[in-house]
Amino acid sequence: MAPKKAGKAAKMQAALKLSRTDGTPEGWREIVSLLCEHFGLPPDLSTANALKKVYGRLDTVYPRMKRELEQTTDHRIKGAIVEIYTQLCADAVLRNRLFQLGFLPQLLSVLDDPCRCGLNVAPALDSLATLTHHGGMEVRIEVAKATCQPLLRILRDLADDPQVPQLAIRVLAHTIAGAVSKEAKQRDPKLTSTLPLAGVSQAFVDALRRPNATGEMVAHVTSCLVDMSRSGDIQLTKPMVDLLVAGLRYQDWLGRVQCLAGLLSSHIPDVQDDPRTVDPTKVRRHLSGFADAPAIVRKTMQAVGVQGSKMYLKLASNRDFFAALGSSGYASGGDMYEAAKKIAEIMLCSDPAFLDGSYSVTNPVNGEMMLPGGSLKSWSDALPICAKAIREKGIASETHLADILDLKFLFMRKRDADAADLAQRALRLNPDFAYAYYILMLTQGDEPALRAAMRGIQCTPGPQNLTPFLRLQFLHHASELSCAPSIAAIEAPGRHGNASREVGVALMLKAMENWEAFFAEAAPDDQHMRSACSWLLVLRIMTATTLSGDLRELKALVDRLEFVKELDIWLGVREGPAQIHLVVETVLKSFAAAQRDWGALIATSVPGLHAETGLVETKEQMEEALAAWMEGSPVAFQSCCGCDASAHDGHGHDDDDTAPHPAESKTKTYRCFNCHNHSAMLRKCAGCNRARYCDATCQKQHWTTHKKECSVLGTKK
Repeated sequence: MAPKKAGKAAKMQAALKLSRTDGTPEGWREIVSLLCEHFGLPPDLSTANALKKVYGRLDTVYPRMKRELEQTTDHRIKGAIVEIYTQLCADAVLRNRLFQLGFLPQLLSVLDDPCRCGLNVAPALDSLATLTHHGGMEVRIEVAKATCQPLLRILRDLADDPQVPQLAIRVLAHTIAGAVSKEAKQRDPKLTSTLPLAGVSQAFVDALRRPNATGEMVAHVTSCLVDMSRSGDIQLTKPMVDLLVAGLRYQDWLGRVQCLAGLLSSHIPDVQDDPRTVDPTKVRRHLSGFADAPAIVRKTMQAVGVQGSKMYLKLASNRDFFAALGSSGYASGGDMYEAAKKIAEIMLCSDPAFLDGSYSVTNPVNGEMMLPGGSLKSWSDALPICAKAIREKGIASETHLADILDLKFLFMRKRDADAADLAQRALRLNPDFAYAYYILMLTQGDEPALRAAMRGIQCTPGPQNLTPFLRLQFLHHASELSCAPSIAAIEAPGRHGNASREVGVALMLKAMENWEAFFAEAAPDDQHMRSACSWLLVLRIMTATTLSGDLRELKALVDRLEFVKELDIWLGVREGPAQIHLVVETVLKSFAAAQRDWGALIATSVPGLHAETGLVETKEQMEEALAAWMEGSPVAFQSCCGCDASAHDGHGHDDDDTAPHPAESKTKTYRCFNCHNHSAMLRKCAGCNRARYCDATCQKQHWTTHKKECSVLGTKK
């Protein structure tokens, strides 16, 4: 054994000599290789075979490495030992074992060394970055507790180092993202109160203002600021808001969407959930006194004609409804058939098509006063009577008109389940029935409502089917309903039922296309015009190839938005601002300053490892992705790794870090089918011999997804 020990000692002596005499990159690699041999590890850890040899030795070798790092006074030797840790951390199983053995304090000792320099700190930070990028929730929480203060000191003391700030920000971004997550707060509700999050966010901004700031740094910073803001742990300052506004111009969709999500969440406390209220009497009075309207209102409305305005059409719809009832002699038991068909068509042209209630009105036909009569307690009670009159005629081609009246009545009575059921039955008989899709859109939520809206747009246009009014309703709702699932899919593709990132981008581009159509076709005073302009402004900023600081390219949208605001003030319309309205106000106020302060840095950020910029480049690709999603195809719900993604305690997910970063995997290894981490020692699925997992926990969590594939592959063995 003596010669073997002597050989190892010689390796250490050679490493010490090189440390003093050779400061080249080649010399550094040789030092690391010599130390590997000194500790009984393969000299080259960049292969899967080398890592396999470490598995059985790590528990024996680790105490020697720990002792050497603590005792040596040579800072390059300390750094080389940390570099070995970093290479071992590329393997998921070895990384978790190192954490269990307690190597984190060793990394911290290097960071806290009074004689620290970038040469030693950088490998320690690199190791921490790998650990936290791939590590599970437990790892991130512990690293956050231990490293926040040391890393803030390093950012201050080594601010001008070419490597250290970037690595320190990478580690902070990884750990803070975990610490502010819902899962971490469930484990430890007081965790974030013990962390200097305000100091971290300010240190981020300060670091980005320095000349050595990089595109990777700004990507990590914006991502982490969004996480902290969404969780309610920090209040965004003006420079941070400007950074997110500038981030809407990231090259990749992931960066843009994260900044949009951050801006949306930052305005949640300011949202007023007040429904839009309009006084029709006041509208009539203002229409008759149109000359007194604000200049921008007069100019815009004169361009389209007052009779083409939404408020005029609503008043006309109300008048037409009562004219149809009045001409039928409903109060004296007259025939309702002709009136019923007219009223059904009115339902297709406005919503609300009439003002419901039990009030008296003047009959537009004969000028006499009308009240709901007989069994009618309110005007809407006439709808099922009208539907019955149509059905009693027994004309098959008019059944849809009776359905429209029944659907409208059920919806007005808030009998959503009954309305949805009738709509589904009607669609089984006629899949091209636009009004049935309209009711499904209004009575269902989230994804089912979005699907109904997207199918409704595709119906055949016609005065008794897809009318201009229904088309605008579908365009508006499809666009608004697309925003949340598209953001979720781009940020976390394939997880929690989210669609793939490709589908997410397609949904957002389709929403922009629909808003463009809405803006072109709708009356300027449409009640949804403010939302349309707001979303279009944001989406055009996110997608435009070039933009001026004053946004002159978007002047038509800005002018229309100003018109809508002035019109609402003039008419006395009350409506609490939605998130997107507040976001647009912020963007319009801040865009010029944001571009001046942060635009150049944002432009240096290249698309991240999983942030595909060429995801959906043509209209054909967009339609293909949406068609796959509408059909429920598995390909439309893939994660970035090409399979359904999930994660569990103790294991990180390889897609967790959504900001750009260098590829940490220095070894040709397999990836766990569940958490997608790399390792040379994954266990095979006994059923198919193809799927590989970190451990039994990973295998169990992936079984629901893998079960069907496993049974098929197993029969082919």
